Amino acid sequence: MKVYCIVVTYNGEQWVDKCFGSLRAVDIPLKTIVVDNGSTDGTIRALESRFPEVEIIKPGKNLGFGMGNAAGVQKAMDEGADFVFLFNQDAYLLKGSLSELIKAFDLDKQAGIISPIHLAGDERNLDFGFYRYLNPASTSFLLGDIFSNGLKPLYQSKFINAAAWVMKTSMIKQIGFFHPVFDHYGEDMEYASRMEKNGYKIFVCPSVCIVHDRPQNRTTNVYHQYGQDFQRRMLQALVEKTLTYKEVNVRFLKLFIFNIVTLHAGKAMMVYRNWRKLNQRMKFL
Repeated sequence: MKVYCIVVTYNGEQWVDKCFGSLRAVDIPLKTIVVDNGSTDGTIRALESRFPEVEIIKPGKNLGFGMGNAAGVQKAMDEGADFVFLFNQDAYLLKGSLSELIKAFDLDKQAGIISPIHLAGDERNLDFGFYRYLNPASTSFLLGDIFSNGLKPLYQSKFINAAAWVMKTSMIKQIGFFHPVFDHYGEDMEYASRMEKNGYKIFVCPSVCIVHDRPQNRTTNVYHQYGQDFQRRMLQALVEKTLTYKEVNVRFLKLFIFNIVTLHAGKAMMVYRNWRKLNQRMKFL
């Protein structure tokens, strides 16, 4: 059994020790591949000096999160990987073991992705995005079992973001990689949708925890600034062909006009910039 960890880095020097230190301490043989998206800080120097066992791929340009992961996964698969662990540069393993996540695939033949619990940087609260995925409508019984029946090894979920995904390469060979139309954010939602249509499931393993050390306030998290989520949803609609390109443009125009009429010029400009960015990504469709 070969297990590879893929970490896409970009100016992540502040997390190098915790992230890669936790990977060095895992309880099974693990090869780590970094795909660096053009870091200009000390990320590469820190990795080369303190974690020489990590293989670093330098594409020479910023591939984005999705295509960066695809480059790392492809190399892992070329080397015969059975499982890949997609791991964010701003995350680190806190509790439990990587082997628990790998063994969990034996519990359900339809398991395609297994994720640990995601904690916030304080190591106590749930990550702000992850707690939304644990609501009973998305991940049945997990929260209730904490207080009543005791935790089970796995809980099926409709979606968990890709900060810490363990994936079977046999599934990736069937489903493919992240869609290149998404540069950052949205690629994991589209992938989960594609995976589900092919009969695979996402599970949460509550005995393993990672820390996702990112801003927990929506207003300071770039993804949740106005218009970013709308752009992601429109891109996914184009990929899944639930909306035409003309219909997407009309929706952007309506949102732009609404903000002009309601005297929100700043929000209108953000809508416009995201519309421009969406059009630049159209070459990947």
